[in-house]
Amino acid sequence: MKLIKYVKERFAGLINSVARYPVTAAFLVGMAIVLAMAIHTEKDYSKLMLTFAFGAILNAEIQAEFERFLSKSSARFIAMACGVLLTGVYYLIIRPASEVTVEIGIKTAVVLSALFIAFVLVPAVKSKIKFEDSFMAVFKAFFLTIFYAGIIMGGL
Repeated sequence: MKLIKYVKERFAGLINSVARYPVTAAFLVGMAIVLAMAIHTEKDYSKLMLTFAFGAILNAEIQAEFERFLSKSSARFIAMACGVLLTGVYYLIIRPASEVTVEIGIKTAVVLSALFIAFVLVPAVKSKIKFEDSFMAVFKAFFLTIFYAGIIMGGL
């Protein structure tokens, strides 16, 4: 009984994040699975990886907009469905290419950058939260992630 309570307490943040961003979490899990497949089979899954990255960031942005401007759960499901649909359209756009070229990479990087900027900017639109506060929260989280990833990669 104590073990279950301990595990629930430890994973509460993760469970809350998955509940808040379910489609983003699904795309990130899909990305991890595709990465494991790519390592195991040595095939090129770069189109799927770009699609999952695009879908994860797009759906995180859609969730941020939903939380800021909408409140109905039906609107949330419609927004999630639109995000999945747009991700599918993105995949259909890059699928005919024989390989991921520099052009596709740059276009994807530009779109992902715009989505990330919108993700940082949306919470500050018409609210008490200033853009500086929103930016600093994301900035600190980014560098904490880089720091912990470095520790894990270094094996410390």
